[in-house]
Amino acid sequence: MYAEKNNSCSFLKATPIKKSTAMAPQPTKETNLILRHLLATIAYRLTKCLADGEDEFMRFDSGSGVRKPFEILYHMSSVLSFCLAEIEKRDVIRPVALPEEQATTQFFNLLQATDNALTGKEVELDTALKLIQGPLADMLTHVGQLALLRRYYNKPIQAENFMRAKVQIGVIAPEKQELATSL
Repeated sequence: MYAEKNNSCSFLKATPIKKSTAMAPQPTKETNLILRHLLATIAYRLTKCLADGEDEFMRFDSGSGVRKPFEILYHMSSVLSFCLAEIEKRDVIRPVALPEEQATTQFFNLLQATDNALTGKEVELDTALKLIQGPLADMLTHVGQLALLRRYYNKPIQAENFMRAKVQIGVIAPEKQELATSL
């Protein structure tokens, strides 16, 4: 298991790794605020992607096996169910695939439930980092995918400086979003 015994390659000799004696980071309100801000960002950007969208957009088929927007939303709900289960320290309850007209409501309800779970429980930093690198990053990727599909659908989303967007922690519902009207 240790490196070679040849003295000419002493730099290859392995040093046993010692286990850290440092305590694991404790849950903090700031960790939860970052997670909740990320959820609000997802809500804002998704609302922007779906605003002024037509029901036909939800069924838009760009070809080549790319998921339709309502299928992407269902997948996002499924991914989010893993996030919620991790926060609540329970088994995953996967959402039921609903008709396309209910996919948006299903996702936002699950996003709100996740935000609510974070208001009542502080998440450890290690868990928060795993949520960010896994399901939350995946959802941001799919929001970008929906934005691209809007462009392919010939209804691109309006440009915006997202650093100035009115993203508010706890504001998840699409009807409560204050979308910018221009750059």
